[in-house]
Amino acid sequence: MMVFNTLSSIRGICSSIFIQFLLDYPLENDRIEEHLNFVLKNLACKRMEGRLQLLEILKTLIERLPKNVVDLYCELLFFTLLLRAVNDEHTECRVKVQQVMRSLIFSNKVSQSKVKTLLNTVLQMGSAEESKRELLQLAKLNALQLLAEGGVNQSNKLKTQEIGQILNSAFQDGIADEVSSLQRKVDQVSITVKQEAGAQEEEADASMKSFLRAIQLLDDEASDQGQADALASEADPESQSNEKQWTLLYHALSCVEKVLENQDKKAAVAVCTNLGLPKHLLLFVQYHQSYWVRLICQRLLGHVFSN
Repeated sequence: MMVFNTLSSIRGICSSIFIQFLLDYPLENDRIEEHLNFVLKNLACKRMEGRLQLLEILKTLIERLPKNVVDLYCELLFFTLLLRAVNDEHTECRVKVQQVMRSLIFSNKVSQSKVKTLLNTVLQMGSAEESKRELLQLAKLNALQLLAEGGVNQSNKLKTQEIGQILNSAFQDGIADEVSSLQRKVDQVSITVKQEAGAQEEEADASMKSFLRAIQLLDDEASDQGQADALASEADPESQSNEKQWTLLYHALSCVEKVLENQDKKAAVAVCTNLGLPKHLLLFVQYHQSYWVRLICQRLLGHVFSN
């Protein structure tokens, strides 16, 4: 009833009873896990209102359950919620999932050893299947952002090695490919500009242009250029898909920003410099089509150069 009832008041009452039962009734860990699994499995139900109600239940349980219980089941909660954060079709549900995950990481009920376990597991996330790779990369970057930001409330912040691992992962998963793609486009524009300049010089020589037409070389060259453009388009999958969405890049840059804001800034800037990130940020600021990408790159350059 707390999932499928159409009345929000009934769902709320049933949820309160369920929460009170888990908090007050003496239960073994196996029974608690069984009830948590029930809630987590039903996060895939079709009714958005039901999913939101279950997420509110999880948020309340994280806040009110004993520290040892939350620490014990943090991995189960974290990774199930992480998958919902990228798979849910409704924005309202995705935002609520992020809130619950933040409650978990910022609750001070998750031990430092579990944070390290979460981080190591997230860093190993990946898929050989092309169809799933981008989705998993997005989930991975979302998780790394939370873990990097959560360090501010932990008794011990992330170590230099862990900071390096997060930044390297963000660079490889969301930034490196976009840098290569954008650099190719910039180079292509430069070539086009040179070709246009050459064309203008050709037009200046009217007699040569007439001669080329007479021997039909100009048409052949134009045809060859058309074939070359077609081949270039076939070789570049981004041209066929009208460019990839910049969401992955933005999340990777956000991850870098969370590290710079919440962790050891000196160590983070050193890693960023070794990765060549400042020059890549300048490239994005100058040429990237998205205003939001350019804006976050400007903030990151401020972080890097202020250190």
